[in-house]
Amino acid sequence: MLAAQPAAAADPAGYQSVRINEVTSSNNDTVELYNAGSAAVSISGWKMSDDSLSPQSFSPSSTTIQAGGFVTFNSPKGLGDSDKLVIYTSDGTVVDRVEWATDKAKPAMARCGGDGAGAWVKFHPVRGQRVVTLRG
Repeated sequence: MLAAQPAAAADPAGYQSVRINEVTSSNNDTVELYNAGSAAVSISGWKMSDDSLSPQSFSPSSTTIQAGGFVTFNSPKGLGDSDKLVIYTSDGTVVDRVEWATDKAKPAMARCGGDGAGAWVKFHPVRGQRVVTLRG
């Protein structure tokens, strides 16, 4: 007789709406996630990696990202000059990823729309505030 196998953890509802919004790789290596969806998303048990091989747990400022909200965390791994960041759900599904070249994340880089969309730009961070670019 075969024993029943435990069910795999399901991806949280709405995880596809979560995006890496800011990365700082100088002094305090920090990451900001943004929820572009219309409902809150639990990020409990999520992990991050800078090498795609050994995801590690992180301690976010909240385990739930409200709709249109932001969550930050200090990277448990040092983020370098030329590096990448991958965010995973608790079952290992890739949520978002970003790679950067030397000096592109110092002092910080963010999506120019500030809402998980747009091109990545280098800037001086202001956590929890929308990053916008001025148009002439």
